[in-house]
Amino acid sequence: PCLRAEQSSNIVKSKFGKWMSKKAVTPCLTCGTPVCKVHRSSDFGKQNITICSYCAHLFSMNYLVTHIMQEDDPQAKKKMLNDMLEVYDRALLVLTYSTQYIDDVV
Repeated sequence: PCLRAEQSSNIVKSKFGKWMSKKAVTPCLTCGTPVCKVHRSSDFGKQNITICSYCAHLFSMNYLVTHIMQEDDPQAKKKMLNDMLEVYDRALLVLTYSTQYIDDVV
């Protein structure tokens, strides 16, 4: 038997899986956490893109300048840059993987 199918059925049977199916939540495109309509970014929601409110600021034009570059602590600045790059990498991977199925969707 397929291990993925077995694991996915275990997830659905768990409390978390039941909660997700009841609430109609979808994962954030960038961090992968489940996001309901209340906690989804309204700016991206208009384009039917699910991004949580925590990750939405990473895509603003001024985030790098106003938050990261003005940070005085080098360790904090490094952590903020690493977090931002991790989110960008995940979004890139999801979009790159998804493009191979674009003809089937359209």
